[in-house]
Amino acid sequence: MPTPAAVMDAIERLLLPLLDTLERIVWVQRYLYPPAAEQLAEMLAPQTEAVAAPLNALEQAPWPDDVAFMRERLLAVGRQTLEMLAAFATAARESKDPFDLYRALRRFARVQEALYPLAAALDPVSRWFLDPAHRDDDALVGRLRAGALREDGAARVGVLHADNERDARGGFSLYVPETWEPGAAMPLVVALHGGHGHGRDFLWSWLREARARDVLVLAPTARGRTWSLMGDDVDGLSLLRMVESVAARYPVDRARDLPIYLVHGELDWMFPVETAQLARDVLTAAGARLVYRQIADLSHAYPRDENPRILDWLAI
Repeated sequence: MPTPAAVMDAIERLLLPLLDTLERIVWVQRYLYPPAAEQLAEMLAPQTEAVAAPLNALEQAPWPDDVAFMRERLLAVGRQTLEMLAAFATAARESKDPFDLYRALRRFARVQEALYPLAAALDPVSRWFLDPAHRDDDALVGRLRAGALREDGAARVGVLHADNERDARGGFSLYVPETWEPGAAMPLVVALHGGHGHGRDFLWSWLREARARDVLVLAPTARGRTWSLMGDDVDGLSLLRMVESVAARYPVDRARDLPIYLVHGELDWMFPVETAQLARDVLTAAGARLVYRQIADLSHAYPRDENPRILDWLAI
């Protein structure tokens, strides 16, 4: 059996390229623009070898039984990451359907879900699950670790799910900051996924920023393939009940009379920017207090780097 030092060395040899690869995937998701798909795939291409070699070494090496869970998680994350890189490269090279690019990256949520339980044990993983502005905050990392490991009978914290398996509709996923102290009120973000999406996946688009700022994230799943924006409203009452359910267990610092924060990308090929400009003009004419952000390099993608601005705006 390897020594504890050898075990940690093997972990670090995989973690460094693995976390670097995941960070690059965050970047690719943000700047995903179908005409640039081949260039984005080229940027990711070196990561396959960077991850594959230490992953193979980890698979071959004997490990002590007391770290078997950690090993299996790392192996699963590494394998899924390689599969994602291969799927994106194939879609960029061969597919004429831009949705294949999004499908290839959709599995990124599962990779993060598999990796997150190691955040309490592995410092680099914990720091990766913070937005870059907070990764050097040693005190925050320490509080998050202590909160994740405490066993004091307090309400559950971390990533939770309510009837929200990926083959189910109408449930929700919830992130409760590990630093939460029972009785303390927190802001609540209700994050609604896009078309054909799922709350269990979309939760990860908000977790890093919320984890750094003591913010609850409720990520519901629509009853249909997307939200009932037209026709019969089958989601409104369900969403209200979800918020009430969360607020009954975790005190929510409810915001009132907030202005509207509207973001749209100039490169959006599905919903042209003119639709957002029209919404801006109509809302402004109606007297709404509006923050409008038109982002020049944003395509049909979620601007995860906008989250800190939104949370700062919520805190005003």
